Amino acid sequence: MRLLTICLAFAIGCHCKPTIDTPETDEPDSTPDTTETGDSVRDTAPPIDTGAAQHDCTEPAELPVDAQTMRGFIPAEDFVLDGEGYLVGIDYGGNLIGINQDGDRKVILPNAGYWTSGMHMLLDGSFVYSDAETGSLMKVVPGSGAEVVVSGMSYPNGIEVDLEGFVYVTEHDAGRVRRIDPETGEYSILADGLHHPNGIQFSTDYQTLYVNSFGGGTVHSIERRDEAPWGEPLLLGYVPSIDQDSIPTPCIDGATEGDACVMVYGGVGACEVPDDDEPSCEISRDHAACDGLTAGEACTTQLLDEPVDSVCMEQSELDSPYCPRAEAERIEPCVGQSDYSSCRYKNQYGYCVTGWEGAKICQVDSDYDLMSDACRGLELGDACTTMFPTGPWQGTCEDYSHWGWGVACGPWYGFGEKGGLDGMAVDACDNIYVTEYVAGRIYRFAPDGSEIEFVHATGSQWIPNMHWGNGIGGWEEDVLYVLDRDDGSVHALEVDVYGVAEAYQP
Repeated sequence: MRLLTICLAFAIGCHCKPTIDTPETDEPDSTPDTTETGDSVRDTAPPIDTGAAQHDCTEPAELPVDAQTMRGFIPAEDFVLDGEGYLVGIDYGGNLIGINQDGDRKVILPNAGYWTSGMHMLLDGSFVYSDAETGSLMKVVPGSGAEVVVSGMSYPNGIEVDLEGFVYVTEHDAGRVRRIDPETGEYSILADGLHHPNGIQFSTDYQTLYVNSFGGGTVHSIERRDEAPWGEPLLLGYVPSIDQDSIPTPCIDGATEGDACVMVYGGVGACEVPDDDEPSCEISRDHAACDGLTAGEACTTQLLDEPVDSVCMEQSELDSPYCPRAEAERIEPCVGQSDYSSCRYKNQYGYCVTGWEGAKICQVDSDYDLMSDACRGLELGDACTTMFPTGPWQGTCEDYSHWGWGVACGPWYGFGEKGGLDGMAVDACDNIYVTEYVAGRIYRFAPDGSEIEFVHATGSQWIPNMHWGNGIGGWEEDVLYVLDRDDGSVHALEVDVYGVAEAYQP
């Protein structure tokens, strides 16, 4: 959900030395496409010292932990700690800059981009970051400008780098994870069918990849294998704010194969009824409506028994065209455009967004009225269904006055208030840490997901990402640093355990 991430657009213009506050801590009451593309071979990073020998992993650090607040940094979506002691990120002016703990600043690349998400360092000390506005993975070699590594992604978000230098990117809107060669741009798809994947992080041995979900509140693990394919994503668990009893059941008992259903995380699918398991609602694109047609030709499909005049689209070169369940008037302005490009629909201005079927559609402000309309005549807490154009959802009527909507039909997980996971980190004992973005909380998962514990509450609504210190410039290796977009501060969590060392070794 990016309803939260498009509102802030100001630059930090002061030059000041970061200050430190010490507040009290209050505890709150698919089947992947694994086609290989001939990735190139490169030198690997030096062996990683995770510091695990310095910790007794049979006795994890006691929780919750205190934190110091360090002020005067960058209100960025993500950041890295470089080899000179600088915290590097992109400010609200779109500049890639670094600030150290003495308040010194350096400009690495002016005008790097305004809507960026994930960031990481490559083995050679250059930077890669996700440009959500253009759907691109960008590479910056200091002193040499920026270059596009891969374009055409659907809201690229979290970034991780392995010991061979390959880049792993979560595509928030496409629900998948890509493995990209930053030298050639060649890539493969490691996982698909995830709900708004966001944070991404390797285990200590770099053999397990963890991915969390914005809005779903989940953490999944993906096992690396010597030969393709990688393992399928396995659910480790939900953060405590997700009431699993509230998760809707799209295909009730008695559903038959192929019945239309509204999927748990939004969108319309068809019921699959296996012999030995419960029915599930799976995405089902209408390829039959485009039989004998090519991309761009008119087609007619149905959205929950209502006819829709649409236009044939291609999901990929390997699949036949399908007929999206969205009006042609919404699709045509966004053909060939990147997410969040401006568009017009019925004389209204809006922006292009990738819908649940993979087609980009023009979404306009009046679409949000559908959420209020769905609750007319209903009471707070009543079940509802919103026919939102990017993906209908089941939810409950809630008071969204803080968003300016009044009583409206929100998805069962809200708009990031519950389970809006973003940042990830892993410690030397393979415990997994996640930030709950809107709630401002950090949780720790046991390696097998058997235990989920509260770590710290920042009191902020904008904590997108976190990283362990690298031991340079005052960034301690046993402290977990959480960036705060509310004011550009950094919360230093004294977890007293090393993290997984980054592949880049300064």
